[in-house]
Amino acid sequence: MKAKTLWVVLLILSFVVMSACGTEGVIEETPPSGDLTPPSSSAAESVFPEAGYVMNLAAPSCAQVIVNSEAVYSAPSELSARVNYDYKPLENTYCLVIAECVAYTEEDWESGKDIWQGKRWLLVSFIVDGAPQSDIGWVPGESCVEYNEDTRELISGPFTAPGAEAYSLSEAHEPITLSETDILYASDLTPNEDGYVKASLLGSAGCWIRPEDLVYPAIGESYFK
Repeated sequence: MKAKTLWVVLLILSFVVMSACGTEGVIEETPPSGDLTPPSSSAAESVFPEAGYVMNLAAPSCAQVIVNSEAVYSAPSELSARVNYDYKPLENTYCLVIAECVAYTEEDWESGKDIWQGKRWLLVSFIVDGAPQSDIGWVPGESCVEYNEDTRELISGPFTAPGAEAYSLSEAHEPITLSETDILYASDLTPNEDGYVKASLLGSAGCWIRPEDLVYPAIGESYFK
């Protein structure tokens, strides 16, 4: 029995030695040089995400703005996706400010520019017509003007007109009485010869309404109250 056990042990040891010394069964610890990926030569590539920006939050300079922006972005970069899926621009649109940041690019970083000299962006909330659409997104700071007593007349909406009569653009329809939840936009607040302005009623067709019936957003409102 002891001789048989010794023979089995010797057989196993011989197999291990042969495998270690032979070429078969040997695992290469280093892949061929052609499969090696050289490390990045630019440190910026490990800092900047695919969108090509870095953001630093700043205290919002105002709580209410009027925005003129062709696009609303999912991130503070023109390279990011647009959240206004039908690409409807914000034209003199009243918005509430949620956050503000300074975003800078890889070129800014490599040139040694102060990060606070980057581009200013505002995260704003706005009213959308229909779903599915996001009502929050980033817009360039230069597209925004603070909403206050001096600028309120610039907005195209949103307005409310609770209790006011709105007349359809088609004479075949009877006028409707607007409620507090009805939202209107009017690109031109100059009355026609009959004293009405043309407005769009969200969720419905366009209408005629008297400009003095339009209620402007209250100055001093905040997204957080």
